[in-house]
Amino acid sequence: MKRKSFFALLVVSAAAILSLSSCGNKNKGGETPAVTTADSLARQMADSLLAGVSSDIKWSQDDVVAIADLGQYESIDDMKESPRYVKIKGAYPVVDKIQGLSADIPDGHILLLVPRDEASKVTVGEYTYEMFSGEQDITSARPLYRSDKGLPLLVRASIDSPGSVQISVEGKYGTLSHYVPCIGVKDGALQLSDGVKDITGMMNDEKHTVGYLIKRTEAIFADVYAAHVKALGKDGGARGFEEKYLTSEYNDIIKRTAGKRTTDNDRWVFGEDWDESLSMRVDQVYRLDDDDAEVGITITNFGNDSDYTIKMHFERGDWFVNDLDGEKDALISHL
Repeated sequence: MKRKSFFALLVVSAAAILSLSSCGNKNKGGETPAVTTADSLARQMADSLLAGVSSDIKWSQDDVVAIADLGQYESIDDMKESPRYVKIKGAYPVVDKIQGLSADIPDGHILLLVPRDEASKVTVGEYTYEMFSGEQDITSARPLYRSDKGLPLLVRASIDSPGSVQISVEGKYGTLSHYVPCIGVKDGALQLSDGVKDITGMMNDEKHTVGYLIKRTEAIFADVYAAHVKALGKDGGARGFEEKYLTSEYNDIIKRTAGKRTTDNDRWVFGEDWDESLSMRVDQVYRLDDDDAEVGITITNFGNDSDYTIKMHFERGDWFVNDLDGEKDALISHL
């Protein structure tokens, strides 16, 4: 079933809270932690501090800060075990331990914030529902984090949690005032403002970006559905796509449970019949990490729309379908 909202909890070094909902949604803020000073963070990062942390970023004239979406993880520990985090830690002095955050928050984004000026003054403050609605002055925000050392920050995100933060940066390259990060519901892209540079591409290989995952998923279904429409009127419909587009594990389970399915539905269509209107679109990427992703899709068939969730897995150098709306688990029960 498609999720109707996409809220997120961002924890910026001291468990500051941020919403990753669609940019127009209103979110009520929750309780916020005490201010964490740059000195305490610096002690945590003593072993990993490097000089010239922003020197390899291709800054534009008006850029003040860079931000990267590192992907989604079920826990901080999972993120720290990923090749992506090893790469980031080797290049930037990121916080190795995010204070005030349990390691079991599911479905989380990790973002990296890099001030351009290493002597920047960085302030992270709360961003409440009242500020969003205009009932409270945005400049009255309670601070959650302050630094005058321009240190990069790790940002933790989690779906379905209210609250948000704002980020202000002041340095020799300019001023960024009250930036509230936001991730688009449809494409998962960072919503930027003047002075903010997206460096997600530097931190992730192309195939581990939300944009590529969406294109890959839609291309798979476009290929499968073109063959289904071409096969209209023929017994059995289109065949041969399990080997081409399913994971090795999923395909093996299908072969081992042959004849044990309790439905005559075509697994790709989520039904027995289809017409020339058959098509698919991606509505939202719920989760994306180094190996796995969860994608919300809408299938149009006979002119009607139905919502499903599929799982993708990265293997053999690309993304493959690892479950079609729960079919894999249902088949496992017959083993």
